[in-house]
Amino acid sequence: MKSSKKILIVCLLVTGILTIFTTRFYKRRSEYEVISILDSYQARIYNCIQQTYFHVDIAESIINMGYDTLTEEVKETLLQPIVNQYGVRNVSFLPGGIVDYVYPLEGNEEAIGDNILLRPERKMEAELAVKTRETILCGPYELLQGGNGLICRRAIFQTNEAGEEELWGFVAVVLDADKFLQYLELPLVEVYGYKFQLSTEVNGMEEKVVWASKDFHAQKAMYIEINLPNGIWLLGVEEGGNIFYMITFISILLAGICLSMVIYKYFEKKENQLEILNQKLYIDPLTGAYNRKKLLKMTEELSEVPQPCTVFYMDLNDFKEVNDTYGHETGDELLMMFTRRVKQVIRGSDLLIRMGGDEFCLILQGETAEKNIWDFYNRLTGYLSQTMMIHGQEFHVTASMGYAVYPNEGDSLKDIVALADTRMYENKQQEKKNE
Repeated sequence: MKSSKKILIVCLLVTGILTIFTTRFYKRRSEYEVISILDSYQARIYNCIQQTYFHVDIAESIINMGYDTLTEEVKETLLQPIVNQYGVRNVSFLPGGIVDYVYPLEGNEEAIGDNILLRPERKMEAELAVKTRETILCGPYELLQGGNGLICRRAIFQTNEAGEEELWGFVAVVLDADKFLQYLELPLVEVYGYKFQLSTEVNGMEEKVVWASKDFHAQKAMYIEINLPNGIWLLGVEEGGNIFYMITFISILLAGICLSMVIYKYFEKKENQLEILNQKLYIDPLTGAYNRKKLLKMTEELSEVPQPCTVFYMDLNDFKEVNDTYGHETGDELLMMFTRRVKQVIRGSDLLIRMGGDEFCLILQGETAEKNIWDFYNRLTGYLSQTMMIHGQEFHVTASMGYAVYPNEGDSLKDIVALADTRMYENKQQEKKNE
């Protein structure tokens, strides 16, 4: 046999081995990427749901305060931060299961007087909320006042004069379903060649597809569940197709070893894109600071490997007046400029986290010495006190602050953040007394 034929046979054998190896490697890598995407979006969805549950906690506290005895101004002050959150449509109070109070009322008038116990599906949800005593997330479905909504509902129990616990009614936080889904940004996975499907199985009903890519194949997808007290949300992600396999196979037949570098570059690009997708989940889109999910991740990391740090909790003074007087666009510019100034003072290892609205959490990693903390505090307040120019208007911004040291003053980062928040609030109250 001629040498050229031997070389051809050897090349074909090597090409065959490389084809099998590369195809299997790509399949494993694709599965890893799908799992990473599922984990990222599971965390994002869970974070959104938990934030809504927190809003329900606030609304329940207002009921326990005796909401019917509060002035409209006080109720507005307490409920406005909830409805200011993106996607929140309204907060409803339902004594005896009947919608008695909705904030804001404008655009939600049709909901007043609705008795959820007279509507079979809503009654089933209410009974489940009473039975489990947990927050029930239902929908999406069409609302009486129009549009599609997701409803977080919780049964409220109170003690009567005889000392017995009895059902008072329900509280609900209503989300705009379309805005909620837009916030999840699921179509981003399509940019990277994947398809998705988000479905629900709640209240004993059959699976309902909420949002999906065109031509999504359920049998080929990988899934992850988001468990709720009344069922599950199911997120599936499917790789976009088999075109790459064909290109890989043909290219290896033609180029052999050279294609290994092409595949390496391809995977490097895909990994970078996936990293960008993952990092975006940790960034506040307005200010560029980190978001609450970053704080949750750091809390988990410190629980495994404790590292000392100091946490500052900050709240901009009179920010609401800026929004009311100059508009939200100016308020947003103020938040962005505030973030930039803080970043110019902190070190690269420190973390600035936007907790929501005009509240920020600052983590000085490895810093616990009181002298250094106060030096930093004075430097930061001095820098923030400088005049800010926005649209030709001068603003003198100050921030109330409180700090706590980990692990000296708490067993977990969550406890430290709460302590710093409390001290910030006390500081703000003291400043008001001194005015």
